[in-house]
Amino acid sequence: MAEMAVGSNVLLISAEGSDEASLLKTMDRWKPDIVALEFCDKRAEVVFETEELKQVKILDIFTGGELYTFIGQMLYHSVYTDIETTYSQFRNWTLTAKEEAERRGIEVKYIDQGIDILVKRAWRQVPLKEKWGLFNFYRRKLFRKKDAPRDVEKADPIYPMINQLVEASPSSENALVTERTEHLALSILDIAKEKKVLAVVGSDHMEEIGRQVSERQPDPERKEALETYPKKVKISLYRWILVAAIISFFAYKLYNDGVGNIAGILLWWSIATSLGAAAGAIISRAHALTILAAVVSAPLMSFTGMGAGWVAGIVEVKIRSPKVEDFMELGNMPSRLNLFKNKCTKPIAVGAITNLANWTAIALFFALS
Repeated sequence: MAEMAVGSNVLLISAEGSDEASLLKTMDRWKPDIVALEFCDKRAEVVFETEELKQVKILDIFTGGELYTFIGQMLYHSVYTDIETTYSQFRNWTLTAKEEAERRGIEVKYIDQGIDILVKRAWRQVPLKEKWGLFNFYRRKLFRKKDAPRDVEKADPIYPMINQLVEASPSSENALVTERTEHLALSILDIAKEKKVLAVVGSDHMEEIGRQVSERQPDPERKEALETYPKKVKISLYRWILVAAIISFFAYKLYNDGVGNIAGILLWWSIATSLGAAAGAIISRAHALTILAAVVSAPLMSFTGMGAGWVAGIVEVKIRSPKVEDFMELGNMPSRLNLFKNKCTKPIAVGAITNLANWTAIALFFALS
């Protein structure tokens, strides 16, 4: 087992190539006050609480603003399911460290960046031309078939995941490697002020973490900055152009044809949008309540530039109530047609097809008006 002492308060050790017995001997010798694990809460859920994670409802993830956490967890899960039985060595070793520390009354701390922060900082930092590479990586991993070729790794799956992300987008290395290593070092410095710390880290960056811990001072402001990402307020320009075009059309009709004819035009607008939305929902085999919601909402939602598909998708999610376990089954689909059967992807398919039909009907309405 590789290890590196930094001063009198910090001992870095690596899980790679070690066993539970050597871990226990190290804990006996070092007598730490804190055992620091290279995890965040959400990654720990994937490793230690997989069954509980599977029961989380997808809708709760979206309404709770946890989309990037979900993407990160699923990428991490996909990578570690690629790993054959040797993965259990890493899991068992880490679980032993956690449970043994708790048994001895030693505080356990997770010192890594949140996986949602890691994913989002990487996405925000890469140029547009590399975003397609990242998107394709996400798509391949999240929809990988379970009988696809698997790699053998004994390390934490975060490392092959990061290596593959950097390969897909070289510019993401700053967020995924440099900044992450810096955050780990600052986290160790933060907890090692007056306590002895046994930190379990990856061997690939143990030396760099040790160097930064020995040379730097605690920096709460920088650490906090690395635990967030810059908020960007974006306006969907294309949607506002559509809204402006629709309003301009009705204003033109009101000016040319007068108030008397506008009621008839609005009636035909309602009929066209509702029929289009209904057709899309029926084609996608949506629930009856979803079809009704699409029909009722279509006239107004079309004015917003969003379309009835959004309402149809939300209602379908409410009815189907997909869970994380449904998402994990995507790699098992025998054909693309199963997109309409899986509880997770069916609402997306219903929403997309309903919107397509809705906007086709709007295009015909403008063409014939």
